[in-house]
Amino acid sequence: MRFFDLLFLIFDNLGRRKARVALTAVGVVIGTAAVVVLVSLAIGLQRNANEQLYGIGDLTQIQVMPNYGEYGGPGPMYGGGGGGGSSTPPTQQMITNESLREMEAIPGVQTVIPRDWLNTGGMITFGRLEGYASITGMGIPELSPLGVTAASGTLELKKGTAIVGAMVSQGFYNPRWRPGMEPPTPPDLMDANLKLTLIKYTQDGQEVRKVVPIRIAGVLAEERGEPPLLLLLDTLQDPQNLGTLMRTAEIVGVHGILLPLRHTVTVTPAVVHASSGASEHLLVAQVNLAQAIESLKQDGIWVVGLEGGEVGGSPTEMRLDGPLALVVGSEGQGMRPLVRASCDLIMSLPQRGRIDSLNAAVAGSIALYLIWQTRGYAGV
Repeated sequence: MRFFDLLFLIFDNLGRRKARVALTAVGVVIGTAAVVVLVSLAIGLQRNANEQLYGIGDLTQIQVMPNYGEYGGPGPMYGGGGGGGSSTPPTQQMITNESLREMEAIPGVQTVIPRDWLNTGGMITFGRLEGYASITGMGIPELSPLGVTAASGTLELKKGTAIVGAMVSQGFYNPRWRPGMEPPTPPDLMDANLKLTLIKYTQDGQEVRKVVPIRIAGVLAEERGEPPLLLLLDTLQDPQNLGTLMRTAEIVGVHGILLPLRHTVTVTPAVVHASSGASEHLLVAQVNLAQAIESLKQDGIWVVGLEGGEVGGSPTEMRLDGPLALVVGSEGQGMRPLVRASCDLIMSLPQRGRIDSLNAAVAGSIALYLIWQTRGYAGV
């Protein structure tokens, strides 16, 4: 090997070594950058998570409900006592005194208020008038922690007393009423003595009734300065549909829901489950719908019936921002003839597909949102 060849080989090896060193350095830089990126990403994710968690500081109330599975069921009339019930399905996970104590022990929890919904029918009688109401027993002696105020009377609950919502008096009807007769004037319930008839059925289908006297100690105040919006459901049959409509009604701010006296699904455990708990925030009453519609019209509330197809007017042709009651009929049959004839207007949702009509709950939910939209999304 010549001397120059030897020098060339030495310099060539040195050059390759420098390249390896340079590549190694580049690899270290890339690795370090990757670590920095990963660390920055982790810090960013942690910061984002912390910011989301900090928002929990605004949380003021948590609602916990039993796992009803396919069952469950509340309503809006607060009672100082309570009872009734039936055998507990084995799949339910109930709220017990022990679980209440565990909730009270959670750091930051100030008050735990148990509510016990009466899972049976309840008919209230005032003189010749009758009405149905959902009944809730409260685990506190006074209702002010719930953020409600009394229009008259007190918020204090005692044995044998009840506090009713502002719309309960509107749910009374005259069982002897016939079309053409004047609907009864809503009674003044303050300090009134009512007769509460509790109704349930045994496993073999036998009806059992128990009559309990109650005194109305207070009437809750209406606290919304906005036109009334009511939802009337005419002989709806499917608990899922009722639950869905209740969920929508609560979201858009419906002031109350009226159900007919018979041939209808009522607030049951299955309905509560389908409504995701919305039913406990709504005023629900069972009434004579035709009679209630006449009373609403006398109070200046327009009654709009919802019907499938193209038999009614389009929502864009109607003024829906005033005092309003929306009537949704049953699955398949729609509104009964007498109820339909009592409506001021008939509304139909425009369609362009090949299906004949929408599901009752879907159509009712869309109509409620359209009404809320015309009111400028009041309350948001």
